[in-house]
Amino acid sequence: MKQTLKRALIPLLAVSMMTGSLAACGGGSNASPAPAASNGGSNAATSAASGTGSAAAAITPFDPPVTVTVYGLGSTITYQDGPQTDPIAQIIKDKLGIILNMQQSDRSNDTLAAAYASGDMGDLMQFAPNSGSTLKGQLGDLAKSGLILPLDDLIAQYGPDIQKLSTQLQFTKDNYNVAGDGKQYCVIGGIQPAPVSKDVAYGLPLGIVTRWDYYAAMGYPTVNSLDSWLGMVKDMVQKYPTNDAGQQRYGFAYFGEWGWATQCGHIAKFLSAWDGDPQESDYGNGIMWHIKDNSVTDRWAPDSEVWKALSLFNKANQMGILDPNYMTNKWADINTLSDADRLLSNIWSWSYSNINNTLAPQGKGYVYLPLADGLRISLCAEQPMGTDFSTWIIPKSCKNQEAAMRLLNWFCSVDGCMAMLNGTEGKDYTLQDGKYVQTQSFIDLEKQGGTNYIQQTGAYKYYNQCGLLDNFTNPNTGQALRLLNPDNSAFDATSVDFAKHYNIPNANYTYNNTDPYINLTITSLLGSAPDDIIAISKTCGDYLNTEGPKLIDAKTDADFQAGVQAIYDKLISMGWQKVVDWSKQDWAKANSELAKYK
Repeated sequence: MKQTLKRALIPLLAVSMMTGSLAACGGGSNASPAPAASNGGSNAATSAASGTGSAAAAITPFDPPVTVTVYGLGSTITYQDGPQTDPIAQIIKDKLGIILNMQQSDRSNDTLAAAYASGDMGDLMQFAPNSGSTLKGQLGDLAKSGLILPLDDLIAQYGPDIQKLSTQLQFTKDNYNVAGDGKQYCVIGGIQPAPVSKDVAYGLPLGIVTRWDYYAAMGYPTVNSLDSWLGMVKDMVQKYPTNDAGQQRYGFAYFGEWGWATQCGHIAKFLSAWDGDPQESDYGNGIMWHIKDNSVTDRWAPDSEVWKALSLFNKANQMGILDPNYMTNKWADINTLSDADRLLSNIWSWSYSNINNTLAPQGKGYVYLPLADGLRISLCAEQPMGTDFSTWIIPKSCKNQEAAMRLLNWFCSVDGCMAMLNGTEGKDYTLQDGKYVQTQSFIDLEKQGGTNYIQQTGAYKYYNQCGLLDNFTNPNTGQALRLLNPDNSAFDATSVDFAKHYNIPNANYTYNNTDPYINLTITSLLGSAPDDIIAISKTCGDYLNTEGPKLIDAKTDADFQAGVQAIYDKLISMGWQKVVDWSKQDWAKANSELAKYK
C-alpha cells in the first residue's frame, strides 16, 4: 500500500507552552447593543457575511485605519513583533482599515502569567493557560474577574462569519460557559474537518525528520521502530559528524521548556503506531487513548509509550549522539541547532525552515520520512469543533472592541482564511472555470524551497491565526481552502526527489487514503476534575517534571527501567491511581457526549 506524507515545510498549529487538550469554541448570539468603538476611526457596517475573493460582501474600512494589537501564537517563520507590512497585513488594512500589530515572540509561562495578572493583554489574544492550569479553569477565572469580555453582543453585531459556524457555536455554548453566566467568552479557531478527498490528506505534521540527501546516500535504511530510528541517526552522525562550518553535529536534542511529557507525548504517538497500537496523548490528564478500540490506559504505567519515548533520549545519550545541553535547552536552542544544520533528526519539521531555505538551492534539505508503508497512525486527526490552543479572547484592555471583533471575524471567515492560506487573490491564486488555482508565479516561489513563498506572499505566515484550516470546504467552489498544485511541479528538488523515490504523485500528500481520521473533539469534552484530583495531579506532575528528565542520565537500559518503576511506585504512593480511575470515568462520559456533535 502506498505511503504518503506531508512535505517538510508545512507548519503545525503551534503548540502553546502548556498545551491543553484539543477542543473548540465559537461565539454566542445573545444580541443587545454592542459597546461603541473607543479608539477612533469610523466603523464599517457589513451588509452580509464575507465570502471569498470577489464574492466577499463590501466592508467599509475604518478611516483612518485603527491599530489592533494581537497577542498571537507564533509562526513557521521568524518575524519582528509590531505592525506588519506583508501582503496579508496589507489585505487586512485595505479591507478592514486595521493595522495588524502582532506580538508573538514571548509567550512563556512567566510572561503570560504577568499579562493575566496585570490585565494588559492587548486588544485581541490567543489564550494559552499557564502551567498547572486547565484552559476552561483559567478562562473562567479571567471571566469572573472581569479581565476578559463577553462576546455575545460583539459577535451579534460584528461577527457575521463567526455566526455561520452554527455547530461550533452550539458546541461552545454547551461546553465553554466558563463564567457560569450563560455568556460567551471565547472563540476557538483551528477548525479542521476531515478532508473532502483523502487523496490529499493533511494530517498533524509530526514524524521522523532528517536530511534527505544523507538518508538517500545511506541507501534509504528502513526506519520502523525506535531502535532502527536510533541506528539510522547514529550512522548518519558518524558519516556526517560536522556541518560546513566544522561544528559538531548531534543526532537528537531534548528540551523541557514545554514540559517533557509534551515532547515525549508527541513521540509516543508514532512509537505506539509502530507497535501496532496507535495511541493519542491528551496532554491534560492521566490517560493514553488507544485509537483502535477507543480504550484508555494509565499514562504513567511503566509500559507506557511515553516512557519509551523518553528512553529515546536516554539511548541517544548512551550512544553519544544527544546534544549535551539537554537539561537546560529551550525551544530557541533547538532552533539554533537546526538553523546551523547541527541537528540531524527531530519530530518537528518547522524547526528546519531556515536551514532548508539555505539548502534548497543546492538540492538538499530536511524532510519527513514515511513512518511505514500503509501504517495507520493517530496523527491523522480532525478537529471539526476547533482546536483549543487556538482560543481567542478579547481582554478588558482592548481599546477598540469593534475593530478587534471585525479582525477576529476575518480570521474566522472563508475570505480571510483563503488569504492566510494561499496569499493574494489575482496574484497568488485565481478563479478559473469555477475553481481556484495557484498562479505560476506562486508555484515558482514554492519551487525555490524553504520559506521564500511565505516571506514573499504571506501565505501560511498567519496559519495559527486561521479560524478555518486546510480541509475546510470553500462553500463557493466546493474545494478545500488550502490550494494545492496537482502535481510535483511546484516543489524544490529535494521534495521532487523524495516524491519520486516513494512514487508519490504530489509531495503534499500526507498519509495513504485508508488512514483513519480520529476526531479529537473528545478531549475538549473532558470534565473539570474535583479539587482532590487536581491536588494529586499537581503534586504528581511536579514530581514527574523534576524526576522524569533525570532518567536521560541513566547509564544502562536496565537502570532506566528501574528508574521508571521507582517513579511509578512513588506516584502510586502519592495517590496517582485515584487520578487514573477518575480520568477513565471522565473519558467514558465524554465519549458518550461526543455523539451529539458527530
